[in-house]
Amino acid sequence: MTTYYLYGTQRSDIENLAAEFADALKIEPEARESSYKGFYYKFYSDHIRGSLKPNKYADFEDEEDDDGYHRPDRKDISLIFQATVDIQAEEFDDIVRNITGIELLKKTSVNND
Repeated sequence: MTTYYLYGTQRSDIENLAAEFADALKIEPEARESSYKGFYYKFYSDHIRGSLKPNKYADFEDEEDDDGYHRPDRKDISLIFQATVDIQAEEFDDIVRNITGIELLKKTSVNND
């Protein structure tokens, strides 16, 4: 079974949050920068693939432009963490939710049979 998660936070300290995810998940993050996404982190392991990035796309100038947000319905969210988890979804969710300020926004499970 594969489970897709979307988490959000009002925290804006992406470097500190990436370090907290790294400690909690035991995955070393890879820092990346994109003119489209801005500065973000990727997380890869055998069973977890994720990214921590700003909620707003980097190259939009109008702060009120809904198209500039990953989650326009949640402009209060500064950072989002998207993850695909192949095993132990409940354990993963418990670990992530123990990180200060993290909120589960969406969860979808797909049976791989």
